[in-house]
Amino acid sequence: MLLEKPNLRIDPLQKDKDFEIINIPDIETNFPFPYRPATWGVYGMLWTGSNPYIHWFEGKEYKIPPHHFLFIGPHKANRFVRGDFPDAVLILFRSVFFARSTREAYILQTTPLFHKADRVCFTE
Repeated sequence: MLLEKPNLRIDPLQKDKDFEIINIPDIETNFPFPYRPATWGVYGMLWTGSNPYIHWFEGKEYKIPPHHFLFIGPHKANRFVRGDFPDAVLILFRSVFFARSTREAYILQTTPLFHKADRVCFTE
């Protein structure tokens, strides 16, 4: 297995946006370099839709069951995998979108959903 190095760092949101929803079938037209390993400067939540979803995360491919969320923290190496995911959706947001107070910022920065170093988190 070829180890893919995540030397690409991107901010997939436009500078004037703090939140965006992207349909996975449109990922090639709405996301820079979707099939290359990259770290993002934003938070992401991927909803799988009605089909299982495969996503590359921190050097490993994960098969996420239908109707689940995959949580992607900032600065984690990940990439999309080509496939047929007709109703999967990617939700992206900056920390300022969620963290309107010091307490909210603390919760966002310490939750294991986005910041668990040794595994990927996904849930219904």
